[in-house]
Amino acid sequence: MKKRVFAVLCLLIALSAITASAREPFTGWKAEVENKLLNGEFDAAMAQLKGLASGNENDADYHFLLGKAASAKGDLNEALAQLDRAVALDGKHTLAMGHKAVILLQQDKAAEAEKEATRAIAIEPSGELYYARGAIQMSKGRLKKALADLDSAIMMEPKNIEYLIARGEVNLRRHQVKLAEEDYTKAILIDPGNAKAYLGRGGLYLIKGDQAASRIDLNKCVELAPNFASCYLRRGKLYQMIGEKKRAYDDFVKTTDLAPDSPEAWFERANAELDMNKFDAAEKSADRIVKINDGPRAQKVLGLVYSARGKLDEAISAFDKSIAATPEDFEALLFRGNAYALTKDFPHALADLNSAIKLRPDYIEAYLAKAGIQAAQKDMKGAIKTYDQAIAHAPDNPMLYNLRSQLHEAAGNFDASFADFKKAKELAAKRREGN
Repeated sequence: MKKRVFAVLCLLIALSAITASAREPFTGWKAEVENKLLNGEFDAAMAQLKGLASGNENDADYHFLLGKAASAKGDLNEALAQLDRAVALDGKHTLAMGHKAVILLQQDKAAEAEKEATRAIAIEPSGELYYARGAIQMSKGRLKKALADLDSAIMMEPKNIEYLIARGEVNLRRHQVKLAEEDYTKAILIDPGNAKAYLGRGGLYLIKGDQAASRIDLNKCVELAPNFASCYLRRGKLYQMIGEKKRAYDDFVKTTDLAPDSPEAWFERANAELDMNKFDAAEKSADRIVKINDGPRAQKVLGLVYSARGKLDEAISAFDKSIAATPEDFEALLFRGNAYALTKDFPHALADLNSAIKLRPDYIEAYLAKAGIQAAQKDMKGAIKTYDQAIAHAPDNPMLYNLRSQLHEAAGNFDASFADFKKAKELAAKRREGN
């Protein structure tokens, strides 16, 4: 889902701001309508177009602009009808074809969108169309093909900021961090006032663990685009990572204010509210997510809220729905396992935790929860064995040795307990020295 949303955003940005390179820029009323669309004045653009209907029935550009206005207002079927009319009047209207590809992708018709973009490229190749098809390839997870199309777009227009930012995203997804950083930095050098370039590079620095650099870029993103929700969302994640809970929460609230229909924004806000023990607020945020997009992620968040509020039956029911839709979600299995444990249903809890461990053997939290249940059942040998498995995956984690030390002590294994205690202290000292 995230890939498709990003791809649609890329296409909308690209095709809302272009006039094809082989076409003359719009003039007169067409330029006026185009400017209204660029500035977000969708109602005004539509009103002007409707006033010009008489005498422009056979003008392909008129129907193209009408299609853009309709799509901007969310009427995708009307937009497709107008764009098809534009192409019927002018078989080489690649702008209409490109914008049609946008709408088809919004309707989850990626194959048709790709076909439309490829058709347009065959008629009249342009950077915009390669960019559009590259975004479609991104939505389908075809990163090599997306990269090839974006390379072609940049070759035709080497100073186009949007193309560089998009290629940075693809390189980041391909784990080519250095190349992604080069693309974002190049975009910033060309246009130091481009907020999206700072957003991309700030996110890259966040992934790299360079929190200071990330903070500088994300602050710049907010400064340049104070109404751009993504800047606050990403900066909120940075604040969360460095433990500044209040600032993170404030940024997530700002994100939901600016993007009230974004499930991602409400998801982060709900998690922040849980972290700050704002359970009433978290439940409202979770309910909002469900109303916007009642999918497995929404149910998982709702389950977490119910768990925090002690509504364990409701929590388990929500996790059931989430896991039924995405049975490979090891995190949801951990959460449901914990909820079962709180109801003293240890067999179901252990089954969920074992499933989580099988799906993700390096998922330390599942081992901790499993060992906790085993210890509560006085199964010290089983709990120690669980810690053995966890330590095999995280041999440098002092907490695991410390916890196993306590179990060994409770079981009367004093030599083993002391050895683990000593190892925990050594590893903790190394970590402090490393910092």
